[in-house]
Amino acid sequence: MPVTYSGLGGYIKRIYGKSFIEDQMNEEMYLYDKIKNSSEKPKGEGYYFATRMARNQGGGAITELEALKTAGAPVVVQSYLLPKIFEWTIQFSGLAAAMASGEPGSFADIIDDSYTDGLQAARLELDRMFWGCGNAKVGTATATATAASATVDQPQWFQTNAYYDRYNSSNVYQETVQVTDIDILAASAHLTLAASTTVTSGDYFVRQGAKTAPLPSDSMKEMMGIRGIIDDGTLVDQFQGIYRASSTYYKLWRGLLINAGSIDITTDLLTRALDQCYLKSGKEPPTIVSTTGQRRKYLQLTLPQRRFADGKFDAGYSTLEFNGRPWLATLRAPRGIINILNLSRFEKFEVSPLALDDVGGTIKPLTGYDVAYSFYKTYANLGTKRPNDCGIIIHTLNEPTY
Repeated sequence: MPVTYSGLGGYIKRIYGKSFIEDQMNEEMYLYDKIKNSSEKPKGEGYYFATRMARNQGGGAITELEALKTAGAPVVVQSYLLPKIFEWTIQFSGLAAAMASGEPGSFADIIDDSYTDGLQAARLELDRMFWGCGNAKVGTATATATAASATVDQPQWFQTNAYYDRYNSSNVYQETVQVTDIDILAASAHLTLAASTTVTSGDYFVRQGAKTAPLPSDSMKEMMGIRGIIDDGTLVDQFQGIYRASSTYYKLWRGLLINAGSIDITTDLLTRALDQCYLKSGKEPPTIVSTTGQRRKYLQLTLPQRRFADGKFDAGYSTLEFNGRPWLATLRAPRGIINILNLSRFEKFEVSPLALDDVGGTIKPLTGYDVAYSFYKTYANLGTKRPNDCGIIIHTLNEPTY
């Protein structure tokens, strides 16, 4: 019997491409890479700074011999920002490392790939946090399901192979589930779970172990995100030590929040948001960011405008615009929201940047096991010195899927 190609498996050596492992996931990072690092480093009890809410109003017109008016006092409030702890663990057995490292026939050096893979995963999770409000919520179930599946409002923030704790709408822990597949293109925003369960509409998911008390204010392990920074006190009342809606509060410390309810997107709605940001702060945000679905809704709104004036498509082709502002779309943006942003207002306040912990060496033995581990860590938080010149439009009507 002749030797055939199908029988060569025991004879031939496998030759792999130079890139070794080809990633299949959309791993766009938007906010984490665009937000600048602050020159201020939280030290001691944190980073403290003063913010002015009102000026000295002790003056005005007087007659020739009239006494001077009593001096007023400016209203200056102290704000502070505390760092959060973030880590990402990498672990590999001694046998696996010895068998794969440096072997030409292996897919990749297991140690090198483990570091690269872990760093990318950590950065993606930080990017997800930067869109939120610090309460650890990743997504909420939009329908009841009784199989190994769930439909959620924000599928783009889940990661395949990750574990999530499920809580009911009363903030009671239910179980820990593993996501094995994500279909963000489906109209139902579908997650596939590792095991059958019952997910009730209104249940929400957080990263495993990220929540220790009821939402929203008692479970702030995670870093702050732009949704919390721009909030008006609905989700985050006390922001960086200053109240927005209760106790002694300051409306100037609020961002702009417009709940558009059941109306469709209009140019008037967008203009109103820009105008209100200007009226609050004297500045208009230069950038609009949304999902691709919201961008398509805006594109439908602007297409009829091409026939007017010089025939130029006001919205542009590669980059849409509204009133001279670029309209950018990203997978990572929250569905049902249009973000009107001044990205220069946000800063990463880092005690230490995201890097491998090197205390005792970057590769550490796990006591009692033939296992080594490393971990990335950062002590940091996202913050701002002025939250009131950005806005959010909550707009959920007829948003297309991706």
